[in-house]
Amino acid sequence: RVRIAPNLPPLAENAVGSERLLKQRGALRLVFLSRISPMKNLRGALRALTTVTVPTTLDIYGMIEDRDYWSACERLIQQMPAHVRVRYRSVVQPEEVITVLSGYDAFLLPSLGENFGHVILEALLAGCPLLISDRTPWRDLAAQGIGFDLPLGQPARFGEAIEQFAAMDNAEFRTWSQRARQAGLRYCHNEDLARTVREVLITAIG
Repeated sequence: RVRIAPNLPPLAENAVGSERLLKQRGALRLVFLSRISPMKNLRGALRALTTVTVPTTLDIYGMIEDRDYWSACERLIQQMPAHVRVRYRSVVQPEEVITVLSGYDAFLLPSLGENFGHVILEALLAGCPLLISDRTPWRDLAAQGIGFDLPLGQPARFGEAIEQFAAMDNAEFRTWSQRARQAGLRYCHNEDLARTVREVLITAIG
């Protein structure tokens, strides 16, 4: 018999996002927070940014695991149009992730694949709508009004989604942000998660 334990959410005391900043119409503050390695596809995120026509910032957080890959990303950053600003910030401690994400409008992660994506859940809890690939379990985001899960084979779709978010005023974007946080909280408050994990562990130890 094979039983799979679901992923548990962050501890309740760490699952509270900070007060959201006002969203300015016609601009967007994006955040990428993950390991800097080919699998997380920062380079794909940067390529998407070269297609946008609105003022956009991207702050990058995460450990640089692959120096050659990061060098390639730096070359792309140097080629950004004048209205796009990209900065590498720092590594973030686990207990600070949700607070950091709360300072941005949307979370950008065109990952090549995730079996869960804890940082995606943390972005939801921070009230950050998602701009992610369709290679994670987090799907049908547009139908829920919490973001977009987009095909990597159509990179222009990421630029279009960025511009769609940028065009929103604070009131409209706040609705998306609130729905994102509610989706994260629904996952965290699912009592079946802990019960299923407990049952799997009890079965495993016999």
